[in-house]
Amino acid sequence: MKNDTFVSPLEDFAFKQIFGEQQNIDITQAFLKTLLDVPQDEYEKLTVVNPSFGKILKRGKAGIVDIKLTMKSGRIIHIELQVEKRANMRNRITYYADRQIADQLNWGDDYNKLHQVISIVICNHILLEEEESYINVYRMQNDKKMSKTFICK
Repeated sequence: MKNDTFVSPLEDFAFKQIFGEQQNIDITQAFLKTLLDVPQDEYEKLTVVNPSFGKILKRGKAGIVDIKLTMKSGRIIHIELQVEKRANMRNRITYYADRQIADQLNWGDDYNKLHQVISIVICNHILLEEEESYINVYRMQNDKKMSKTFICK
């Protein structure tokens, strides 16, 4: 007998209802606490925000992420549900994170207003073939652990 009342949490609508609604923020908090290594007080002000990003330009790519949250410090968490296998996922994830960073500033704003962006992709398949683990953490950093000063020649 088929159960017609079950809706998979991997359905876009259900996923957004469970994790992307302010009224369910306690569920989202519990989920994020299992994944992220951030201070406990960051969750005190976890807020669901408008998931669209990018200025709609004549020649530009705008987009809508599945779930966008801000934390107490201003950190942005972008959660993407990806059940269909797509090409160029590494580039897509990078693009979405970059846009979350770029959209934080307006003309004339100081760069010290930028907040960290954390992107989480949930899928039911191997997202990046070259990775052995299901959970991978990438950071933008200087691999040589040199000083924080950039030297331009």
